Amino acid sequence: MSGMAGIINIVTKKYTEPRTTAELEYGSFNTLHTALSHGGSKKAFSYMLNLGYDRTDGPPGLHAAENMINAYGTLEWAPSENLSITANIFHLNGMRQFMTAQYPASADLMNRIESYDPFISSSVSLKALLKQKNRSSFEVQTYYTDRRPEYVNEVSG
Repeated sequence: MSGMAGIINIVTKKYTEPRTTAELEYGSFNTLHTALSHGGSKKAFSYMLNLGYDRTDGPPGLHAAENMINAYGTLEWAPSENLSITANIFHLNGMRQFMTAQYPASADLMNRIESYDPFISSSVSLKALLKQKNRSSFEVQTYYTDRRPEYVNEVSG
């Protein structure tokens, strides 16, 4: 991602040997976070798979529930120090309610009931990187994204 203030480079976790991790957290408002990750590498290939589930009821009476499932995978092939090809896939599916506005917000804001239900988003990318010399490289990226958030806006009463 880039912008006026600079560039953000998001680097995902890479596994050098087979490894599996699991997370489980529970908290207030019936909040649950789970994640399962597995990755590894074998010769010129490395891979990573991640499944996650998050949910919350949110504060009572404030229309602030969330329920999301996500899946992510990456596969990298690096046949030499100078060439790598990486494929990524990401999918998100669930719903998210916007918490009801509270006083001193205006009455029309406090009466809105908004949510994304369902919220579905998928993205697939492919990147090839060729390092020609110490000071130059050539990179080609292609991607496809499909987002289908269904926005719901109601007024209570």
